[in-house]
Amino acid sequence: MMQDSKNGLLDGVKTTVAKFGLVDFSTRKLSEVTGINNGLIYHYFSSIEEVLLLAYRKENGAIFSAMIHQIDEIHNAPLDFEMKLRLWFHKTWREFLSDPDRLEFCTAYYHSIYFKSAEDFHAEQLKKLIERYGSYFKTENECVQTMYSLLTLLYDSAKRVIDGSSPDTPETEDTTFTLFYGMLSSQLKAEDEHEL
Repeated sequence: MMQDSKNGLLDGVKTTVAKFGLVDFSTRKLSEVTGINNGLIYHYFSSIEEVLLLAYRKENGAIFSAMIHQIDEIHNAPLDFEMKLRLWFHKTWREFLSDPDRLEFCTAYYHSIYFKSAEDFHAEQLKKLIERYGSYFKTENECVQTMYSLLTLLYDSAKRVIDGSSPDTPETEDTTFTLFYGMLSSQLKAEDEHEL
């Protein structure tokens, strides 16, 4: 029961932020959305910042896990690099759009003052990608910067679909992929035969 309440609160963060915004997030609103007594929040968490950080780690961790799983899934597909990347991008794009509240929360958190406390977590997530694909880039720094740029493009483009600024159409996905592929391919070592 106690663990259910704690998980319920963490799950409720994304819905609360999607409904009220991160600036207006409060334990009272989290309690209202989850139906869990406001007093229990501070029984499980030491601060609003901790609740937000743990919820971000959970939700963004799920996104990273899905991205890495999709890489593993297509690794042996008999396709060239661009086609593998396009397939991976499609699956990742659909994953981003599959949970609007999660995307809303993760994007808001990433662009907030709270993100500073999640930088180590983000670095750990990126390390998983860098260990696998860092050698395809000219330098490790270029790899890190490119990964951050690509993830920001993905999050922000999907967010525009969620908030209605862009339509959820194959054309929007294709345009975003074209930008993604262009950013990525401009940073890769030209002489390498790349493989996902």
